Amino acid sequence: MEQSNNAYIIGNTISSSLEEVKTKHIIPVFTKDNSALISQAAFIEIMSEEITKMGYNSISSPDIRLSHPIKGRIPEACHKSKEELLPSEETFFYERMIFLYRISDITASVGGQTLSLVIGGVKAYNQDNFNKDYRGMQHFKIFMGFQVKVCSNLCIWSDGSVVDLKVNDLDTLRFHIAKMITAFRAEHIVKQIQSIQDYSITENQFAHIVGRCRLLIHGNQKLAADLSNVDITDSQVNHVVKQYFTDQNFGGNSSGIDLWSLYNLFTDGSKNAYIDKFVGRNAHASTLVQDVVDHLENRKESYFLN
Repeated sequence: MEQSNNAYIIGNTISSSLEEVKTKHIIPVFTKDNSALISQAAFIEIMSEEITKMGYNSISSPDIRLSHPIKGRIPEACHKSKEELLPSEETFFYERMIFLYRISDITASVGGQTLSLVIGGVKAYNQDNFNKDYRGMQHFKIFMGFQVKVCSNLCIWSDGSVVDLKVNDLDTLRFHIAKMITAFRAEHIVKQIQSIQDYSITENQFAHIVGRCRLLIHGNQKLAADLSNVDITDSQVNHVVKQYFTDQNFGGNSSGIDLWSLYNLFTDGSKNAYIDKFVGRNAHASTLVQDVVDHLENRKESYFLN
């Protein structure tokens, strides 16, 4: 599938436009009464409406990424071979979708890097049970945060910036989007992000964190349950180690690395996650780094540095 190194998410996704999602993708239904689920296009559009209502200006077009196509064909073409199938006889939708809007006139600077405000959402139909009727609950994620201009990394802080929703109608979805946007305090999140650049760890401490991450990934069930708010993978940790030595913007050196750079290595490492996992893993990077900050400030012991 198409990939771009400048995208906020890379792995297994393609770019799309809102017009294409609206006009070319079919909408799945609940099997018990044939009622339509909330469409991905409707989700994107009401997000735009609520952002505008809240007074945000300079809103970009939605940056949409899709994965896991579900293909079909119209009944009249059921006996055709795949080579004979015409484009007009094909049907499809994408099981997983993530999108975001950029608010270009709200920016911040951290570690010499420019950040801009983003607001977005995730719709992954694989999380829904289609064997219901119109009352069946549907799963959504909505989020607010910042994007680092130089690398397109998202900074989705775990402190109330991500909301997991179960709704069964557009009005309820709209209500929760408005609630999240209203509650979001950009200045507070920026201060949290800025504060981590004041902390550094040695290369030995970095190696200790990497080792602890591997123990967490392959450790016992109790350990994983105790740290369930930190979701990391082998590939993400491998990426962090590689970029420690090669990343021109956020790499470390023999003296160590500051936590703003470490945070960006982890968020960059989450770009290859599947859409339905991406937002959580991105937000969990802030949890990990904040845990290290608390340890350095002697507020609590950190699993990652013990």
